Amino acid sequence: RGALDGGADGLDLYRRIAPQAHAYLARRGAVALEIGAGRGKEVSRLFSDTGYYTDVRVVQDYAGRDRVMVTRTQANSA
Repeated sequence: RGALDGGADGLDLYRRIAPQAHAYLARRGAVALEIGAGRGKEVSRLFSDTGYYTDVRVVQDYAGRDRVMVTRTQANSA
């Protein structure tokens, strides 16, 4: 159910992952998450706002829709 129900705005899981993922990754470790079409700005902001990540970007699918958010942990993380 947690994978299918993202809460009222669909971002609940990303809100949980963003502040925690860095603790499980090596320095400059990567995070790549599939996102819903059109959700790139919101998900990217959740990760950027933590201060734990750098190089946050959204990759689009062949139809030009937001599909994957990719980022790395800061060099001084972990």
